[in-house]
Amino acid sequence: MKTLPVFMAANDAYACFVATTIMSIAERTTSPLQFHLFDDGIASSRRQKLLGVAAQYPHVDLAIHGNLDRRLDDCPCPWYRTRAIFSRYYIADLFPEYDLSLYVDVDMIFQANVAELFSLGTEEHGLAACHDMCLDAIIDASQHKAALGIAPEHGYFNNGMILINGPVWRADRVSEHLTRIALERRPGVTFPSQDPMNMYFSPNNYRLLPPRWNSMPSSPRAVADPAVLHYTLTKPWHEPASPGADRFWEIARRCPFASEIWWKRQQWRIIKPVRRARRAIARFAPRFQT
Repeated sequence: MKTLPVFMAANDAYACFVATTIMSIAERTTSPLQFHLFDDGIASSRRQKLLGVAAQYPHVDLAIHGNLDRRLDDCPCPWYRTRAIFSRYYIADLFPEYDLSLYVDVDMIFQANVAELFSLGTEEHGLAACHDMCLDAIIDASQHKAALGIAPEHGYFNNGMILINGPVWRADRVSEHLTRIALERRPGVTFPSQDPMNMYFSPNNYRLLPPRWNSMPSSPRAVADPAVLHYTLTKPWHEPASPGADRFWEIARRCPFASEIWWKRQQWRIIKPVRRARRAIARFAPRFQT
């Protein structure tokens, strides 16, 4: 069977969720899996734990690429809290041995065999992705596209799960174009890595995948048979009773990072009311100014 390349990126704070994502994919897929993790400052102890997670599965291998490779030193990272979000731009260039690659965010749980996803491919397009079903819950989608110069008819996609056609990206120098757009439009983007991708692939110059491959449980558009649960608006480690959280916790409890994930929940119980209080103060403070 052909080895399937799966790419992820994380900083130290999200290393524990790399493990849950790997486990969910490995337990649903029988094909050989080659995971590549772009490491943006993950502690050595956590890297060793992640390698141990992969070692549990005989069909899985994990390669960790420290410091995101020198190629990323010039990417538009300094203005965002982690440059890991931009790593997906450079997969095709850094790994020319792959014709088709899968990139996934680590706030995802897979419930289907990723070989099915690879079999869908990108057709003649450079990219395959799903519509962002939570965009309207965050921002006015029409105004957002207009502000970015994206055609109104463009179906804005979420880049947390994408199939990348390597030959097309290399031939069209897509990574260079995306970096240029991200740098030039830096002050005006809302989603730093996702907006430039939608600008480049507009209008609809990508293969649209069935929504089950990037279903967001908190969205009213969430599908009944999700192949992928993407926890965008509400994180299970913040709200254990949120939609789709049971599947995440079933894996998280078996994960070597279980205690760390549990502690993140406790921290959020403290942080959440503090944030609410700050927002309330900010809202009412102007009334008391003279």
